[in-house]
Amino acid sequence: MKTFLLKFRFLAFVFLLANLVFANAAFSQATVITDKADYLPGETVTISGEGWYPNEIVSFKIKEIPSIDEVFLNFTVQADANGVVVYNQFMTEQRHLGKAFLMRATGGSSGLIAENHFTDATYTVSKNGPWSASDTWGVSSGFPIAGDAVTINEKKTVTLSSNASANTLNIAAVQSGAGTSNLLVETYSLTTGNNLNLTSSGADNKVAKISVSDSGSIITNNLNLTTGSNGTTDLILSGVSRLTVSGAITITGSNNTNTFSLTSIVEYNGADQSVVKFNSKYANVVLSGSGVKTFAADLAIDGNLTINSGVKAKLNGFGSTANSLTLGGVNMPAGTYGSSTSTAKYKNDTYFDSSTVGVLTVATGTCVVPSITTQPTSPTVITYGANATFTVAASSATGYQWQVNTNNGSTWSDIGGATSSTLSLVTPTVAMSTNQYRCVVRNTCGTVNSNPAILTVNQK
Repeated sequence: MKTFLLKFRFLAFVFLLANLVFANAAFSQATVITDKADYLPGETVTISGEGWYPNEIVSFKIKEIPSIDEVFLNFTVQADANGVVVYNQFMTEQRHLGKAFLMRATGGSSGLIAENHFTDATYTVSKNGPWSASDTWGVSSGFPIAGDAVTINEKKTVTLSSNASANTLNIAAVQSGAGTSNLLVETYSLTTGNNLNLTSSGADNKVAKISVSDSGSIITNNLNLTTGSNGTTDLILSGVSRLTVSGAITITGSNNTNTFSLTSIVEYNGADQSVVKFNSKYANVVLSGSGVKTFAADLAIDGNLTINSGVKAKLNGFGSTANSLTLGGVNMPAGTYGSSTSTAKYKNDTYFDSSTVGVLTVATGTCVVPSITTQPTSPTVITYGANATFTVAASSATGYQWQVNTNNGSTWSDIGGATSSTLSLVTPTVAMSTNQYRCVVRNTCGTVNSNPAILTVNQK
């Protein structure tokens, strides 16, 4: 009996210890966030958090930066039974414009601490040195937030050590004396919601440079490259890196020595875009989004040009070249392509704007005929009075034409207006039984016929 009690007490102690460890782990990750990163004057700031002890009192201190007051606002919030806190009684004012707020929350029972920050309209920061989590960019330790305007001054190499975002990023080489401003983007992604600016000016040899390598990527709205006398802007893409521009591309000056590797991708994914040619050859170019992409000079693409559906390329003259071409998901053969007013072998108003003469010469190309992945159902059996439907699915297809055969497969005739992947027959008659239907699927490279499907119409 004594041995049993000792074992029972030992197990009870282990159970209690396990519960304490579990409780400590469950509440060791308290957080506090706001519903937005940046607010306009007059907007309500909703603060929330989780991971606090159930029903404990959490004390908040919010410090305004810059401010002469040590603490701008104090308040407390009681956590609910799940350890969640919510506070929505603070509204930014006009006098807060351009200010940042650092908030610190402390659990009354747990002693847990969580910090975060938010801003009232644009808060601009300027930073020299490594871009890493240990540096202070403006209002709090960590990376710039989406509303920040960040400037990297010259003679500094800044390395992106995590995914990051900003409203505007300036790579500036404008101070006296020669120097290089360099941003390295390797395996991470940088997103700028407004402008990405590379600026180099002055009489000295200055370089404003971005190097994107490995699987790194840059996503921006507007891209602006500006050089003055003896200044250079250099945008380098290597590895399987990617540059995506959705807005305007402006390149001013003559010293824009940009290079892109064969495996990198430059994508223009906005609406109508006017694209100024980079000084070096492109690697792979993707035209997506919508509207017309206007190129002010001839394109020279070492790799593939992809033009997605809903987009047109407006070329300049007859000198544009690409190794291969993909139109609407279909790989095209070698040859010349352009608008209906050009002398191109493959005239295509769908993907090339016809308002000007423009020709693209494709060196190799890989033409692939459509491949049917789903055949129409045969037999298709209905009762008189019902409708009959036949459907085909195919890859690399740009067009469809349904045909009918009424003499056991000897002669096929096109069905007027039946030019989609689905054929619908409205209340076919009993006399149409044994008719066969097939679909001719096509693209620029050729055609392929589906299997015939037999229609059976039973009497009521």
